[in-house]
Amino acid sequence: MDNNVNKTEVIDEAEVVREYAEEYMPKVHRIGRLTTVLSFVLAFVPVFYLLVIRGYMAPMSVYVDVIIAVVAYNIGAWIINPPAHFTVLGAASTYMSYLAGNVANMRIPVAMSVQYSTKSDINTPKGQIITTIGVATTVVVNLIIVFICVIAGSAILNILPQAVITSFKYITATLFGSMLMMKIVSDPKHSFQYMIPAVVVFVISRFVPFVKTYGTGFSILIPIIFAYLLFRTTEGKKAAPDDQTPVDID
Repeated sequence: MDNNVNKTEVIDEAEVVREYAEEYMPKVHRIGRLTTVLSFVLAFVPVFYLLVIRGYMAPMSVYVDVIIAVVAYNIGAWIINPPAHFTVLGAASTYMSYLAGNVANMRIPVAMSVQYSTKSDINTPKGQIITTIGVATTVVVNLIIVFICVIAGSAILNILPQAVITSFKYITATLFGSMLMMKIVSDPKHSFQYMIPAVVVFVISRFVPFVKTYGTGFSILIPIIFAYLLFRTTEGKKAAPDDQTPVDID
């Protein structure tokens, strides 16, 4: 009887992995790419209205200057952030997060929290699906809160004590602090081991003259390179937690 049960469990697990890799993930990428393209097109609707409908036109040099300024300011984040966020969010949550916004200060902390509480790895079907559910929930809750704030935001702010309003500026630091503590508690051995390269990166990004100019970019890029090199070693190829089966996605 036990052998039959074990065989059934193995068959069920194999079927789940197959369905996840061959049916679920292709649909995620198909829908994600479609919604991303639609959002890209819709982002230009106000510009189209101002230029074509209302006839508001600035000299071409103004548009060129703005494009150069925006690209120069954001090019580092455009290159570095997507792969950095993907390692925590997974596929579906990355698409949702870049549509909804607040990636670093809301979606990533929630993704790490649900993975930590359920002991799930993002490189597994379980981790991907649980993270997707958690991030989707934040989008719905965020919309509800934003709607309430739009309707009654000023009234709520007027009744809040000044100390509470002042504390809002520490929210981002608190979120990143909680994320760091979750990592340390879940894996103290490796967390403290990585403290040394983290301190080195911090010192280099903060005090070396050339690197200091691009400190944020280097502080993100160097850990990504370090993580990739680690992944290529035996340490990075260890089995996922909970004996979950990793799935390679093309």
